[in-house]
Amino acid sequence: IAFYADAVKLVDPLDRACLRPASYDLKVGDSYYFENRPEKVGPDGKIEIPPNGLVYIKIKERLNLPYYMIAKYSLRVTQVYRGLLIDNGLQVDPGYHGYIHVVVHNLTNEPRPVYKDEPFVSVEFNRSTPFKPHDLRRVKTEKDLITTGYDCRGFSGNRLVLFTKRPEDLG
Repeated sequence: IAFYADAVKLVDPLDRACLRPASYDLKVGDSYYFENRPEKVGPDGKIEIPPNGLVYIKIKERLNLPYYMIAKYSLRVTQVYRGLLIDNGLQVDPGYHGYIHVVVHNLTNEPRPVYKDEPFVSVEFNRSTPFKPHDLRRVKTEKDLITTGYDCRGFSGNRLVLFTKRPEDLG
């Protein structure tokens, strides 16, 4: 994860304290949606999830997934023990660049606060396309992958097909 964070800003900003052996802990961001209204986290840093309520929490880190990687996230167990729940098995598709909003349900009869910068969900990253070593030597940046990707082949010899914006849109 740290390698890809350095290479393509997979997680931005990266907090090395949030690295785990097979995942990364994403933090609560500075905004959320409640009853279809955008809200900012107050000066106390608290988002209060109402009893039996639902809130869409923006994650602090921006994800920059290359076109050969997916991400799956789930709620940290400490939050589950507090009576919070998200839909598990959520996938962030290859090529996604941006922030995610996590739909959080409070299953209890009491309000549950969460705080800005608190580790909240764990994300794991998986490569979706293995490259042959000679293909990897040619690819130095994500833009290289997009512009030369049609010549890349996986280990089985199948051509790598990329679904993307135009290379000039990558920025």
